[in-house]
Amino acid sequence: MKILPGKKFLLIVAVFTFIGMTGCASRQTARVETNLQAMEKAEWVAVLPFETGEGITEKIETEKLLRKSFYENLSYLGYLDRDIHAVDKKLKEIGLYNPKVRNEKISFQELGELLGADYLVAGTIQKVVNFTGLIYSETSITAKLKMIEAKTGKVVWEKEHKEAVRSSIAMPDSAVTAFKKQKTNANCSKAYALVAEKFAKKVVESIIDPTPNLAKGLRLPEIKAIDVKVIKEEGTGNSVLKVAMVGDPKMEAVFDIGSWKTNVPMTETRPGRYEGTFGTQLGDFVEACLIVGKLTGENGITGTRVYRKELIRLGRLIY
Repeated sequence: MKILPGKKFLLIVAVFTFIGMTGCASRQTARVETNLQAMEKAEWVAVLPFETGEGITEKIETEKLLRKSFYENLSYLGYLDRDIHAVDKKLKEIGLYNPKVRNEKISFQELGELLGADYLVAGTIQKVVNFTGLIYSETSITAKLKMIEAKTGKVVWEKEHKEAVRSSIAMPDSAVTAFKKQKTNANCSKAYALVAEKFAKKVVESIIDPTPNLAKGLRLPEIKAIDVKVIKEEGTGNSVLKVAMVGDPKMEAVFDIGSWKTNVPMTETRPGRYEGTFGTQLGDFVEACLIVGKLTGENGITGTRVYRKELIRLGRLIY
């Protein structure tokens, strides 16, 4: 087919528009065994250092960001999580930090006993992409994660997932907004952090939360509803985050902005209604964050609720 000179740009735009329309499809599978639902006591979970595939140049940074995001999102479920820094220290002491070495030299049962964990989470980062072009950018992470019952070596949960953030000037975005996305994507650390958080949130949602079974005979503080509103201050670029919750009265209430800011205090404005605010300052910027409300009773038991309507963005990038 002969392409007229004046049509070349339109063809390029059409190609990238098609990519933008179809690129959000992701490859994912999940297998969840029913024995996860049968937990009658809190179980310890250790998130092991992830393995990275051949040819991935940003091995250390990507692995650390994805593992950290997964660990933080998992902490909102009803498992007891072993601190990843303590896990790393122990593995380095015995020369088993490297996943390939660890897999060859120790069994899951021995590793579980060593780390004091009933379940082990292992992962393999299969592919990482960070591309920034003139009119199109993409950052993506493809990885396979699994949870293993240490005493039996049985895989009780497994998921393969690809998460991507893409932007194109040809997509329905203003030129200014698209340009800002291109600039964000060019900053590898911020781009990978954004994708890692989105990846972790979606993957952890497929893990069965044992909290309902653990709570039998033990009443957790209940949060019936949570609402979030972001107000942008004109002229400054700063944001004010307002969080409101309805739940059990006379509790200590706080909320988390992902792992960026935790335990932001809230006030009980009337029985069972709690309100809290957080304002950003110049230079603050965070996006793709979960907002998690928490109520704690006098006995120290905490109930949580995640705001799932959207991931929150606060502040602005400084160019």
